[in-house]
Amino acid sequence: MTGTLIADSGSTKTDWCLVADNGTRQAVTTKGINPIHQSEQVITEVIRLQLLPFLTSDVDVRHVYFYGSGCITGQCEKLENILKEVLKSSAEIACYSDMLGAARALFGHQAGIACILGTGANSCLYDGEQIRQNTPPLGYILGDEGSGAYLGKNFLRELLRGQLGDELLSDFYSWANTDYVTVIQRIYHEPMANRYLASICPFIERHLNNLKVHNLCMQAFKAFADHQLEPYHRHDLPVSFVGGVASSFQNMLSEVMADKGYVFGNVIKRPLEALVDYHTKL
Repeated sequence: MTGTLIADSGSTKTDWCLVADNGTRQAVTTKGINPIHQSEQVITEVIRLQLLPFLTSDVDVRHVYFYGSGCITGQCEKLENILKEVLKSSAEIACYSDMLGAARALFGHQAGIACILGTGANSCLYDGEQIRQNTPPLGYILGDEGSGAYLGKNFLRELLRGQLGDELLSDFYSWANTDYVTVIQRIYHEPMANRYLASICPFIERHLNNLKVHNLCMQAFKAFADHQLEPYHRHDLPVSFVGGVASSFQNMLSEVMADKGYVFGNVIKRPLEALVDYHTKL
């Protein structure tokens, strides 16, 4: 029996789904794969130790579609070669950006503005087949407006400067089991500061009844619309989102989109299932 293997990957985790020709689906999650930030050895180990044991011998994988962060020109070829080597298969392997994956998951073969709001932020103008325009996200230091890292950064800045009150500061230290010195250490002296900042989002979401916190989040999503969406000049197209931040703050996003004159589409927390449908219902 033959099958198709589809993956949606971020730097933290990769969701895989093996779809057999009889329609059965098997899903597994491994560590994240990012060819920009990880060596061939690290990627090979993830696939060999975490993915291969999941692949059943009675399904011959004929097609692999991998969507991931870091999958840009040059890096895609690197990842395709690793997959060919580790899978030891003659399967046709294609790697695409996570942005194209988000667009296909959200719109299929219809046009729209696709957005990612997770640890980072990104968007594109999608014509129903390919990305036609992409506003550079610039990462969490220069850009990534509306992302988890952006929300965490802005929240911590106001919190640590005393703008959100002593009680909320004390609650945060207790919730995160941390203190001022440790926070600064995590941001400036340890790797993956963007993940750390994004990890604060559940605390932020719990305190949206605080007017200052609520306004801080609204300003972040307005900044996303102004800097990421406005360059497309396409208020006629629906704007849809994938990602954990988009899912958690869906009501606020809907309000901001309406205020900015955009058509709010839908939100998908994890796009893998929609990508499976995209590739198996062509």
